[in-house]
Amino acid sequence: MSMTQKKRINWIDWSKSVCMFLVVLGHCHIQESQQVVTQVIYSFHIPLFFFLSGLLCPKSISLSSLKKDLRFLILPYFVYGILMILVFSCLSRDFTFDRYWGQFQKLCLGYDAGVGAIWFLPALFICKQLYYFCQWMMTKSKGLGSVLVFSTLLPAYLITHDGLNLPLFADSALFGLPFLLLGSFSLPLVERVKSVGAIPLSLSAVTLFAITVFLAAGNGSVSLATCEYGYSFLVYYLCAFTGITSIVGGSLLLDDCQLRFVTITSYGTIVTLGIHGLVLVMLQYYIPVLLGFYTPTISLPLAVLYSAVTYIICFVVITWADRSCPHLMGLKGNKMLKNRL
Repeated sequence: MSMTQKKRINWIDWSKSVCMFLVVLGHCHIQESQQVVTQVIYSFHIPLFFFLSGLLCPKSISLSSLKKDLRFLILPYFVYGILMILVFSCLSRDFTFDRYWGQFQKLCLGYDAGVGAIWFLPALFICKQLYYFCQWMMTKSKGLGSVLVFSTLLPAYLITHDGLNLPLFADSALFGLPFLLLGSFSLPLVERVKSVGAIPLSLSAVTLFAITVFLAAGNGSVSLATCEYGYSFLVYYLCAFTGITSIVGGSLLLDDCQLRFVTITSYGTIVTLGIHGLVLVMLQYYIPVLLGFYTPTISLPLAVLYSAVTYIICFVVITWADRSCPHLMGLKGNKMLKNRL
């Protein structure tokens, strides 16, 4: 069933759209004095994506789900990866075979997060296959659900503690698996939370976000891409959980507010994931260099401005791609411009 036939869940659209904007903002070169903003963003934005993916995952693996994951995760990974190799080769004016071959090897092996934000796509692919295995185990015992969430923390800890680097970002997949599993059985619970009322929900979201800022500021630099958890493994997961719940709570408050921009940017998160790095490089480096005002780092307000411009450009590309070459760019081809969902 296509998205045009299936009603979208508006609060999930808000969560995905906000999360994707935070990804863009987190990739700006914010001044060191304001790096706490980046620390806070990195503490929960990718865990939130794993959580949201878990909310929408089928409960069992099938040939069609495997084909879908290959089509909408692995194919876009290589499409955007090759696009970045070609574009950055042109920008650096390095057209040597060694450069192309080295970058392509890096893309295929998936050891280095230097491929850009698209590292998330193969990591999510592997994470989903692990999730299907966990779901199969849960069919044997319904009480295994919560046990599995906590038991998956052990391999995540061992991988990060020992500094293992697995191919196709499988280490990041294991690091993110607890969040995806948590999301997989949280949808009914989250839907019930909507009934608590706007004021309690607002206070909860604000309080949880304040806790997230406090924990993130004290836990140091973290990154799910490179499996860095800061000073404390447990604080990282606690901080990610409070960040996830604060954004989900805020999104529930906006559930009755349906915006076309939010719907489309949520629908096209893979496109934004694939091209926002290229847009940011142009906005933060090449255009300022040409105009003579380049600085290696920027203030937070300027980073927000760059991120907003980048997000608008990505929105335009999503609407174009959905009509012209959806499957190549990780979209389903639902003609979103003609359908207000």
